[in-house]
Amino acid sequence: MSARRSFGSLTPLGLVARYVTLLGVLAITIGPLLWELATSLKSKAEDVYAATPSFVPQHPTFANYAEVARTIPVWQFATNSLIVAALCVVGNLIGATIAGFALARLKFRGRRLVFGLFLSTLVLPGEVTIISQFQTVVNLGVGNTLLGGSRCRR
Repeated sequence: MSARRSFGSLTPLGLVARYVTLLGVLAITIGPLLWELATSLKSKAEDVYAATPSFVPQHPTFANYAEVARTIPVWQFATNSLIVAALCVVGNLIGATIAGFALARLKFRGRRLVFGLFLSTLVLPGEVTIISQFQTVVNLGVGNTLLGGSRCRR
């Protein structure tokens, strides 16, 4: 009788090939992030645009982050993002719970039609509704506010 291999078992060469491929994908995905981190830690004396760039900063400094925080209101942007994310999650949680309860438990005329309309909106990409959403926000007078800028997705 011949020994049968299961579908999931690999030869040692196949296992090495799998890990080499995973390490290659890791280098491609994580490499640019590490490069950006190393570049952000370089001092003002180091040339970022050198013909032969160095990966490791000679004099690492966190002063660049403080300079960005002084120049751009990064913390305000982060706070706005957290507020919008929290409101979207809470709003979707409440709205989806109410709609789900109504469609699952309540018997009313047109329930199947409403359910079909809900399902049909799931296939629409966001680009289809962006103009109508923009016009609605502008007409409500909240165009350049935090409330008008929050666009919660389903």
